[in-house]
Amino acid sequence: MNTEKITNHLRIISQFKNLAIEEIDAISKVCIYAPFHKDEILFSEGDKADSVYLLIEGFVEIWKDFKSPTSDKLATQKSGNIVGEMAVIDELTRSATVVAGADMISYRIGRDDFISLLQRLPELSFEFMKSISMLVRMSNENFVSELRDKNSKLEKTNKKILQMQDELVKKERLSIVGQFSSMILHDIRNPVSVIKGYSDILLTKNISPEKVKNYAGAIQKEALSLNSLAGEMLDYSRGEIRLNLTITELDKLIEEVFSNIKKKLLNNTIKLESSIDYCGPVLLDYDRIFRVLVNLCDNSRKALYDGGTIKIEITGNDSFYHIRVIDDGDGINPENLDKIFDPFTSFSKAGGTGLGMLIVKNIIEAHEGTVNVLSEEHLGTTVIINLPMRN
Repeated sequence: MNTEKITNHLRIISQFKNLAIEEIDAISKVCIYAPFHKDEILFSEGDKADSVYLLIEGFVEIWKDFKSPTSDKLATQKSGNIVGEMAVIDELTRSATVVAGADMISYRIGRDDFISLLQRLPELSFEFMKSISMLVRMSNENFVSELRDKNSKLEKTNKKILQMQDELVKKERLSIVGQFSSMILHDIRNPVSVIKGYSDILLTKNISPEKVKNYAGAIQKEALSLNSLAGEMLDYSRGEIRLNLTITELDKLIEEVFSNIKKKLLNNTIKLESSIDYCGPVLLDYDRIFRVLVNLCDNSRKALYDGGTIKIEITGNDSFYHIRVIDDGDGINPENLDKIFDPFTSFSKAGGTGLGMLIVKNIIEAHEGTVNVLSEEHLGTTVIINLPMRN
């Protein structure tokens, strides 16, 4: 099939409608013609996500537990849409089976080519972020309609999620997306995938109230993760941090930080320790210092591939108190250590927006404090925060 015909086909894809002709031509070069007959399977639940499919003619049905006694059709996707992109971005296996609902024409794009397109074409990344946001909204709306009579608190949680999404959409700036679109996708894909996954499960029938409560808790946790990311982006976009100072007991703050980090530990090979010689009370912005410590502990967690220890130490005197976050992980080489506070710079193999340490620095300096990082490759990292006593 010639390139011109492929390009004309691609124009009907909703995510491509705002793209320039040069960008559509670039996409057409990696498209592979993929026709399907009615009832033919494009991919099955549990398959490795190696491609996305562009639907040109016909439609597909999306099934959970396909051809099992408890099978359930989750949705129908018409021509002009893309299927399979979530699992490709997540690097997870397929969460559902997609079946041709009629004889159809589609194009397939391999995973590596698709990720390369997202990284090279900022406008395309932006369009996919909007479609992911829309997908989350649709999932949440279905979730609320299914559970409204069972739990009124879940409706309030969903409203908070929608408000957070609206704020993210309002604050998105295409110039920033162009600089680090792939980094943002990496950070949002996991919570979005979890929210979508549990929402899909909740759409199935015969779910016990106990499971509903558990799934709702998981959705709320991931929503808070997205909210934390939104907070970092808003602080960065504003260029200033307005503190909300409250009296805080440091030992209780550390307990909350560890409670949050424990939810991210997949096994027991990482230990959390604290040594608190000064408990407070002190005057600080609780939410922002909480975010600082969670960010630092999460950085340490990512550096502890083979297990180890994350320790928080607090000491103080009449003028200052000092918080140290210590790990015995991979460490940072000297060249990268000099760039650790640069925006859009991430050295973790797990990725990130590259704003975390910059936000840490900005928050501490807004408290009139200082932050320093000591690290050596293979010997771990220590982050030292010095904060003045406030009257």
